Amino acid sequence: MVECIQELSEYISPFACKVEVYTLFILYTLFILYTLIILYTLFILYTLFILYTLFIIYTLFFLYTSIILYMLFILYMLFILYTLFIMYTFFIMYTLFIMYMLFIMYTLIILYSLFILYTLFILYTLLILYTLFILYTLSINHRIPSLMIKDPNAKGIDKFEGFMVDMLAKIAEKVSFTYDIYIVPDGRWHGSRMEGGKKIHTGMIGEVIYKAWVHLECVGEDDKDIIGI
Repeated sequence: MVECIQELSEYISPFACKVEVYTLFILYTLFILYTLIILYTLFILYTLFILYTLFIIYTLFFLYTSIILYMLFILYMLFILYTLFIMYTFFIMYTLFIMYMLFIMYTLIILYSLFILYTLFILYTLLILYTLFILYTLSINHRIPSLMIKDPNAKGIDKFEGFMVDMLAKIAEKVSFTYDIYIVPDGRWHGSRMEGGKKIHTGMIGEVIYKAWVHLECVGEDDKDIIGI
């Protein structure tokens, strides 16, 4: 029995060694393959992680860049709006200043024109008053009456001279009538007095009413009552 076992061992030992070596090789190969698979999987995962990380970084960078650009655009628009607002404000202020200056100039022109007109009016008034004063002075100092006594000792028309005398002479020459010039007895131009409850005209007016009209028979009885004869 022992001898059989020894013979069987001698026969099986080489084969067992070969099987063991082959098994070890298989296991080592499998281990290597498993390790490579693990490493490849880890590499893939690491690569995916790196790519995902890069994508996240790129996305964040893009978002950050977009936000920066948007903020810059907003700031630029605000700057443009602020600049336009400042320019519009200066334009409004300049326009108001120009309108104010034009109003001031227009007011000054109006006041200056009124002052000139007032001055011209004052000068014209003074000129008129001075002219009237000169004319009045000349009329007083160099006045020639239209009717005045030429010779106190003469009688009738020859006693007088002046414009009225010359005019009556021309009219009498044209119309052919006679006339006489004399001074009224009371020497008055006009006036009145009460006589018998009636108003009696005196002076030259009385001469015309009571003598000339009656002498020419131009006054009727009714008219005499009206004029007080």
